[in-house]
Amino acid sequence: MKTVDQMEALAGITGPVVLAAGMFDGVHLGHIALLAEARRRAIALGGEAWVLTFADHPQRTLAPDRAPPLLTTPEQKCTLLAQHGMAGCLLLPFTEALSRI
Repeated sequence: MKTVDQMEALAGITGPVVLAAGMFDGVHLGHIALLAEARRRAIALGGEAWVLTFADHPQRTLAPDRAPPLLTTPEQKCTLLAQHGMAGCLLLPFTEALSRI
């Protein structure tokens, strides 16, 4: 699995990319279903399935006093996601600017 920390890194990928977005802290059955669907769609398009996720919980930026403890480190998270067939992990810092997109 390739791990990148900038959206611009996706520009170097040739072919379609299906992007599953979420926090993915710990990979539960709902996440697994979403990842399987992303993989299925990527295969149908002849592309790659990637994950867009965050290095820290969004609450750490938006409401630090209510931020839950993380179950996995960013590295562990990307490893778990790779085990479910993701070709890449776009690991972004969650910022106030990103929250306004």
